[in-house]
Amino acid sequence: MQLSKIDKLYLVFLLLYIFYYLGIFLAPIFKYYNYDFLSNLLYYLYSHVCHQMPERSYFILGYKMAVCARCFGIYTGFLLGYILYPIIKGLNNFKIPNKKYLILSLIPIGLDGGTQLLGLRESFNTLRFITGFIFGFTIVFYIVPIFFSFIKSESMEIDEIKKLAKDKSLEEKKLLYEQYKKNEVLAIILSFLIPGLGQIYLGDTGKGVLMIVLFLIGVLLTFICIGTIICLAVWIWSIIDAYETAKKYNLELYRAIFNEN
Repeated sequence: MQLSKIDKLYLVFLLLYIFYYLGIFLAPIFKYYNYDFLSNLLYYLYSHVCHQMPERSYFILGYKMAVCARCFGIYTGFLLGYILYPIIKGLNNFKIPNKKYLILSLIPIGLDGGTQLLGLRESFNTLRFITGFIFGFTIVFYIVPIFFSFIKSESMEIDEIKKLAKDKSLEEKKLLYEQYKKNEVLAIILSFLIPGLGQIYLGDTGKGVLMIVLFLIGVLLTFICIGTIICLAVWIWSIIDAYETAKKYNLELYRAIFNEN
């Protein structure tokens, strides 16, 4: 059975997310076994997305997890929702649920966090986890169809487009070219934000994933100089390559549509 591009991307992002998710558990485990460098590194990385307050966190082996109970609930809900998404909806179902469900999922987390923030009451970790889980699970069904519908619309191969252009008028071919050409500026912006994302947008999934993995390795090594160098090198490579790849793709597309050799 041959996997489609969307199937492959789904699996790639699942593996990357599991890698990220496991770090939440590994931080206290490394701390317990005295791998202080790795533990401190993970705590440092997750500190950018969570306050990590001990009194609002679960503990493993006597040490707090890398994120608080609510963030852990969000990440756990997202993971379960992402795993179940192909079963519940199917990867080629791009229909977005009614927005009311997203709003409803925000009410528990909003009430729990809001009343605590105002000093009206103090929440507890089980409730923090549950409210986070509800939101994390729900948001999957809004993010995934938007992302994959975008990928689907951009993933038509040049040979398929060439067949569509056959016997069409010059004006129709121009419209076809405008419809399927890649936006060079968008590719650059995506790679600027996340190295490798521009390559995925351009259809070069393998290279994009490689860049993401190399960048993550660089991030993990930021405590030493080589990590910063790796991140910077991959970031610059991704931006330049995104522009060059988009330019090359558009030239090949133009030649295919207008039958130029």
